[in-house]
Amino acid sequence: MEAILIHATENAEILKKRTELWNQKPGPRVGDYLKIGDKYTRFTHKWDDKIQTGGGVYGSYYMGGGYSSYSGGLHPGINLTDIKKTDEVKQGQVWFFDKDVAGAGRGVYFMIDCSVYVPNAGADLSGVWDITKEV
Repeated sequence: MEAILIHATENAEILKKRTELWNQKPGPRVGDYLKIGDKYTRFTHKWDDKIQTGGGVYGSYYMGGGYSSYSGGLHPGINLTDIKKTDEVKQGQVWFFDKDVAGAGRGVYFMIDCSVYVPNAGADLSGVWDITKEV
């Protein structure tokens, strides 16, 4: 039983450190949410001028040292200048390898606080394929 507690404590410490680093990143991050109307999608990849969506609420978001990385299909996305941060916070699932040791079947999953963004009025939503509701 003691080994399980050590295991949980190690993973909690890894999560804490990685989340602290991730929270230092300015602007929208991979793993944060885009909300259009009453629908949410998550950001999946960030370019210099655009951020892609398509991760759904529980997509595969690997939590690394100061970053989150999405595994799966990407949509064209939305221009960074077309979104703004809200005061809303929404839980999002992330994962990493148990005790930071890579291997099959070693994923451990956690929920973290993620920021929520909304499109500005008149934003081009044509690249946000998983949400079709007009603003």
